[in-house]
Amino acid sequence: MIDYPVFNLDSNEMIGVVVGVVDLTVYMNSVIQHSLNGIHSKIKIIDTGIGSKDFPIMYKSKGWDLTKGTIFTRKVTLPNRVWLVEFKQANEKQEQDLWGLVGIACAGVIISVLVYFIVAFQRGEKERIEAQLKLKTKELQFLVTRDVLTKLRNRRSFNQYIDKMFSRETTFTLISIDIDKFKSINDNYGHVFGDQALIHVATIVHGLLAKEDKLFRLGGDEFSIITQQINVPEVEQMLFKICHAVNNTILRYKGDEIYCSLSIGAAISHDDDDVETLMTRTDNALYESKKKGRNCFFISL
Repeated sequence: MIDYPVFNLDSNEMIGVVVGVVDLTVYMNSVIQHSLNGIHSKIKIIDTGIGSKDFPIMYKSKGWDLTKGTIFTRKVTLPNRVWLVEFKQANEKQEQDLWGLVGIACAGVIISVLVYFIVAFQRGEKERIEAQLKLKTKELQFLVTRDVLTKLRNRRSFNQYIDKMFSRETTFTLISIDIDKFKSINDNYGHVFGDQALIHVATIVHGLLAKEDKLFRLGGDEFSIITQQINVPEVEQMLFKICHAVNNTILRYKGDEIYCSLSIGAAISHDDDDVETLMTRTDNALYESKKKGRNCFFISL
């Protein structure tokens, strides 16, 4: 049995697995018939491996049951299989056929070697496919919690992480970020440039955060940061650096030099907060920064 993954050529995503069975019977019959060509002997191959109880006879020469003679048996051991190869030499045949029997025995060894290499090849191919499936599974697991465009953690990851923060009963700061007039950027320069602007902002902001801070893309031009920094002056310094860095970094597109700016709202969690109330306070702080004219931040204490 062979299984092989099928991937989409455009997105390189796995879309299914093809499962098939390779039947070596026809190939073996052809090899054996050519090996016996012109030799006055009969041959029967019996499989004694696992699963062979219902159909143990893999090959039997025509006229085997009607032929009277001496039977010689040879055991061929393969990976996970044991074959019994029986040769029947008719009593009335000439003595020279015994030499043919020796040739048949050699042919049986050659066949067993060929099958061994086929099995070894299939085993290696199976291991390669399993390795690819593990890799693709890991990539799919990564995409479950990551934004495809920016590679940041996505909304699903955000929901899980903020629930964890509340379960720890520790104080933290939730920060919400919007790119100013992002719709105008898409309308004026197209969605391709809009995607570049999102990656541009994500890269700058991520580079300014501490290792323990988490940056998320919630959708569209909406980003969020969860930081354990709750000291107001230090939170203000962080948000100032983010606004200043984005607003003063040029984004070039088709010869144009374009600048982005951010509106940021932040709220430091309270003991009586839950997820909904904290997010509401953060959204209100973001609204206040937009009322102030954008390209600035507002912190809800």
